[in-house]
Amino acid sequence: MRSVQKHPLIFGTILLTGAGLICRFMGFFYRIYLSRVFDAEGMGIHSLIMPVVGLTFSLTGACFQTCISKFVAEQKGNGKQPFRLALSLCLPIALITSVLLYSFAEQISNLWLSEPRCKPLLQAFSLSILPSALNCCIKGYCYGKKRTFPPCICQIMEQLVRIGSVFLLVDFLTEKGITPPLVIMVLGMVFGEFASLIVALLFHFADSVRTRVNIISSHSDITYTTFLNMLFPLLSNRIIINILQSMETVAIPTTLERFGYTRSEALSLYGIFTGMVMPLLFFPTTITGSISVLLLPSVSEYHARGEKEKIQNAIQKNISFCVLLGILSILFFFTCGPYIGSKIYDNELAGTYIRIASFISPFLYLNSTLSGILQGLGKTPLLFCINVSSLIFRLFLIHLTIPLFGIQAYLYILLFTQLLQFLLYYHSLRSYL
Repeated sequence: MRSVQKHPLIFGTILLTGAGLICRFMGFFYRIYLSRVFDAEGMGIHSLIMPVVGLTFSLTGACFQTCISKFVAEQKGNGKQPFRLALSLCLPIALITSVLLYSFAEQISNLWLSEPRCKPLLQAFSLSILPSALNCCIKGYCYGKKRTFPPCICQIMEQLVRIGSVFLLVDFLTEKGITPPLVIMVLGMVFGEFASLIVALLFHFADSVRTRVNIISSHSDITYTTFLNMLFPLLSNRIIINILQSMETVAIPTTLERFGYTRSEALSLYGIFTGMVMPLLFFPTTITGSISVLLLPSVSEYHARGEKEKIQNAIQKNISFCVLLGILSILFFFTCGPYIGSKIYDNELAGTYIRIASFISPFLYLNSTLSGILQGLGKTPLLFCINVSSLIFRLFLIHLTIPLFGIQAYLYILLFTQLLQFLLYYHSLRSYL
């Protein structure tokens, strides 16, 4: 028990990584199942709504989670005051966003995503926004207190219910002779969020009872002004980044059509890339993502105390680990990519793309960790500038090269922009190296 308290970052990373690996392992086979039930074109249509999902998640959950985690980590006592303050802002925004997305799903599908078939998917997704927002707030509180067990259980429960509900719905409809609609994938997401929320609330109520008995809450100087001063830059940064990412998502099928593919072929290629190749490539980010989530409050705490040596030590160790993980990933994906594509996904083209994309791995993992460190150091504006510049440059290259060279050009664009992003992150942290 003492070792856990002495090394909360290491223990928390192990817990989050364990939960993440379980979920990614389940998600890997789930993706294979989805690709065979809904085919590559269906996966492509589903991937088109992801920018909207990311935008709403940033607006109603992710930024609040980051702020709560930071302020709770810096507070003495039980840290409930910043949590309650965040809830009073987050939940109304989530409710309004949910209603607006459901009401304007058709306009967003036609005008923004250029795909009318996205409408029912967006309407179904809108039902998950409120429980997801509350989930994020509770998780932010847990991360701020360096308690990783509740978020881990919530993560596993969400994945189990999400996958299980889709299996049951597809099986039920197939037995009735009905072709399963794409919206089932999103309904699984909705059921998973509600299941995760129930577990999160149980943990939170148990924690509230315990802290009332054992801890006397100290005075907190966190006000709405203090909270909003951190939230607004984060929120504006995330919204702009998500809008640029959505432009990228819509641009890929469009530029593939300019290359010579039909709409169906373009969506199928996009589905192979986003539904098969990238989820596999992102599998090791389970580890780096866990480190990033926990580094933010830890680095923030070190920064507040002026402990520069601890920040330097954290950066150096994490860079070394990510480089090692990246090299191992290259060797595995490059060697086994064709086998995974042909034997597991039953798609040889996916195997070719996995092999090419393997070289992106080290920079994906490094950037995930370094962005968490920069946030913990309070360098959000700088992080925003780097990310936005990278996305704008990538968008320019997409429109320039994909119509000439096809989908493989996008893989080389990703490699180049991820490398550029890493160099800029590394340069920003040079005073700690």
